[in-house]
Amino acid sequence: MTVQTDFIKFSVCDLLKKGIGSSSSHTLAPWRSAMACYDALATGGWLADLEAVSVTLYGSLAFVGRGHYTTIAIPLGLLGKDVMTFDVSSQLKATLGIPSITDIAQLSSLAYPGGPTVAYQLIFDTREDTDKEKMVFRFTYRDGAPASGRPDELTYYSYGGGSYGTAPVMQPLYQALTSLPVEYVDAATLVAAAPGDLCEAIMQNEEAFAQYRKAHPDPAQPGLPTDRAGVVAYLQDIGLQMGTLIYDGVTYADDDDCYKVMFATPRAKTLYRNLIGDRADTSTQEAFFRSLRRLSRDFSFEQQLDLVSLFALAVSEQNGALKHVVTAPTNGSCGTVPAVLYHYIVTQADEDEIDWLFGRTPGTALNGILRFLIIASTVGGIVKSNANISGGVGGCQAEVGTSGAMAAGGLAHLLGGNNNIITFNAAEASLEDQLGSTCDPVGGLVELPCIDRNLSAAIVAVTVAQAMAKLGTAFVSDIPFDKAVTAMQQISENMNDQYKETSTGGLALVMQDEVKARRPDLFPPTRELCTARSHMRISLSRTTC
Repeated sequence: MTVQTDFIKFSVCDLLKKGIGSSSSHTLAPWRSAMACYDALATGGWLADLEAVSVTLYGSLAFVGRGHYTTIAIPLGLLGKDVMTFDVSSQLKATLGIPSITDIAQLSSLAYPGGPTVAYQLIFDTREDTDKEKMVFRFTYRDGAPASGRPDELTYYSYGGGSYGTAPVMQPLYQALTSLPVEYVDAATLVAAAPGDLCEAIMQNEEAFAQYRKAHPDPAQPGLPTDRAGVVAYLQDIGLQMGTLIYDGVTYADDDDCYKVMFATPRAKTLYRNLIGDRADTSTQEAFFRSLRRLSRDFSFEQQLDLVSLFALAVSEQNGALKHVVTAPTNGSCGTVPAVLYHYIVTQADEDEIDWLFGRTPGTALNGILRFLIIASTVGGIVKSNANISGGVGGCQAEVGTSGAMAAGGLAHLLGGNNNIITFNAAEASLEDQLGSTCDPVGGLVELPCIDRNLSAAIVAVTVAQAMAKLGTAFVSDIPFDKAVTAMQQISENMNDQYKETSTGGLALVMQDEVKARRPDLFPPTRELCTARSHMRISLSRTTC
């Protein structure tokens, strides 16, 4: 649980971030940590003398690192490959010398182009009693003699959401920021502080965060916006990337290896073909969505929900296939918000918004797309600040439950005339629906039940938002949103650790025979692992996701 100060210090840019599948904490953060090791060795001129690298994983990284593809992320990072541009499906063989991600256990060396080939070993330590996602990198050199400044060992921690660092606990964001235009600690105080245009109030805070980033740049997070126009451009780019995931998720090549080895059967393309067939223009992403807008005019409500379903599946399957996704608020829950946003874009947004989204007209005014993303990230930020958004801390309720609340709040805000009561009525109802849901990923993969949960959360978000908009301001939720957040945190504290992203209980346990048969490369939840896990307690300070 994030330690609460006098008010929430959380920017929309801290929640909606680009990354890579399948996990922000287990794939993206380890990749970035390994890249930091590469940068240190390359900058110091020590790569040429490198003889061997061993990496030991601890905590949840050790338990589900194979299924979450920490195994893929670390060697690619150690080779200096850029996590934001590397394509696992097409570049893996040439880089690591293995034909498929399922062959990663065979990797025993790393070949640096124009440099040495070094021995490589990845160790999963499930015995040490640690509640931190820790990575220890150890380096051996050919000359063996100590050298000034040359690292023999580097330790990094994954904090969740793709964040990483060398300290066991992540330092609070915006530490030197002493005030904000709109200060709040939860949804109730936010609505009280901003009774008018909630999005404009949040944007005032965003300008303050942007100015802070300009004065205090963070080298671990380069490129974040430093003025209002930059925030708008950032969110526009996030919206476009969400659309890219849907587009790519129904048009990918059938021979894509990362899709072929998925344990969960990909279904988005099949649903798309059944619903749309060849009626849409798939030549470009913009043409694709403009044609869907034309086709959807004649859709029944059932067909509109089919569209939401295939959107959620497309994005979540992209995450499972190690594509470049958007944390919303996490990778495991990345399908819900894009599905509901693009439901709005396809069925309700006006042409001016579409022109703006695809860069045909400039502008920084708060259109519906921006408002949706601002409200969604604000809802997610409240949950993260007062509870958690981590499957490793609170089960799936913390991840998909939060994404559902984000999506429902964002859509209800638009359908309900930007009304704050309607916004949080919908967010509460959607979060309430997910309370108690477990995180028990089959095979440690971010596929099942994650993909299906995103689909159901997106459908619930759409229907809840519509219902709350129709009820209007005369109805105020009998359970305040903040109470639902508190309940989720209490459930998190009482939930058995088997159901917190360890793959040692629930669906993961009952499906282990099938996993062994179809994906023997994965780390099955054996009795030995279950016994080891039973002696560990997961701290609520963890922010894994």
